[in-house]
Amino acid sequence: FEAEIRAERQRLLDISLEESISTDRLAQLRDSRERLASERNSARTQALVEVGRCAALAEELRRLRGEVVGAEARASGSTERAARSEERCQEVKAEGERRAQELRGRIEEIWSGLRSASAGLK
Repeated sequence: FEAEIRAERQRLLDISLEESISTDRLAQLRDSRERLASERNSARTQALVEVGRCAALAEELRRLRGEVVGAEARASGSTERAARSEERCQEVKAEGERRAQELRGRIEEIWSGLRSASAGLK
């Protein structure tokens, strides 16, 4: 009979130990679940921050590309104007040379006429 009582007490101790281990394990699992939920929320918040940052960077890139297109257009226009100005400068120089040559010819004709008139008067 005493052996049965000891066995029953041992069985009750084993059950109590198993309950304690199960309670501890349940507490650990709850802590893990809460920690994972917190990490998941933190990751979700971080992902939302990154999505916002990505959108801001995409907008900045779009804006900068627009500025580059505008700057390229202005540079192209300036290059074209510079080329036209250079062409016009060359035309003006050529016209000036042509007129100077024409004036030299006329002056030469006048001098020649004056020499002839002076020679005829002598």
